[in-house]
Amino acid sequence: MTDHIPASALERAHHEYYEHARGIDDATSRVRALRRFNNWVKSVLISEYAMQGFTVLDLCCGKGGDLPKYKFARIAFYVGVDLSKKCIQEAKERYSQLNLGFEALLIAGDVADTEITIDSIVRNDFDIEYDLVSCQFALNYILESEMRLRRFLNNVSEKLKPGGVVIGTVPDCNVLVKKLRTCGQSMTFGNKYYSVRFNKTSFPRSEGAFGLKYGFYLEGSVGNIIQRQEGVEIEYVPENLVIMEQVEIIAREYDLELIYKKNFHDLYLDFKNKYEKLLKIRMNDCSMDEDQWDIAYLYSAFVFRKRGEFKRPPRNSHAGNNVNIRYMRDDEID
Repeated sequence: MTDHIPASALERAHHEYYEHARGIDDATSRVRALRRFNNWVKSVLISEYAMQGFTVLDLCCGKGGDLPKYKFARIAFYVGVDLSKKCIQEAKERYSQLNLGFEALLIAGDVADTEITIDSIVRNDFDIEYDLVSCQFALNYILESEMRLRRFLNNVSEKLKPGGVVIGTVPDCNVLVKKLRTCGQSMTFGNKYYSVRFNKTSFPRSEGAFGLKYGFYLEGSVGNIIQRQEGVEIEYVPENLVIMEQVEIIAREYDLELIYKKNFHDLYLDFKNKYEKLLKIRMNDCSMDEDQWDIAYLYSAFVFRKRGEFKRPPRNSHAGNNVNIRYMRDDEID
């Protein structure tokens, strides 16, 4: 049996900073337009690929911020997994406050656990397969090694139906490296809202495709600003470069084929007309300035499809209004 490798320091930093940011008052955030645009992107992916009656696995679900989106999609069953027990508890509270119309199971655990699979927890209560898997803004914290990628992909693919899809969003490695190559010796770039800091300018193939780190700061979301006598200091959160070409190669071993990958700027062009009304609702007369639009350029969306013929589920399978919490381990983050 493989020795258990605990959730990484990057994931713990993710919960200390990024998850805390989800509680920030949107009205007072200087990057609220960016936050709303990111929600539009997720809404587009869910609208494109989720259908009535679907069973959904939401990996790194946080506090359940996407639950209302799945209500709109009229799914029938939802499984949300997150490392933080606190976030899972808050997701349960959010579920209880909303009339969602679908049953839910929330699991506190590592989505790349080296010993325990998500299905081994789920099947204690339910025998289900998933029509759709989602992982939003989290792969850069999870994928420190090929082993963790493989464990993640096993959880993604193990109970995903043939023809089912995986949707997600992730920092765009190509954009990050492109910006790095134009920033000179400082190895730091950004604008008034964000900053990225590398400690080297090249990534030789001999170093492999995993564990390539950089520091990230985004106002009100990731990292902190520390006021010192000698000036302002940025406290960065460590993240991993996610090389999607490598993810794509390994994903094929789990019967997953990449069918869509676009930078947020290109995704906007693809869907702005089809989802124009939804964009107006999401933005609510809030417009992005050039600096926030530049931050959106740092991200891309992806969709994988599992090989095989898809059989759509009954429209009302599993429907209910009940939520339960389960735990993978006792040592996960509180």
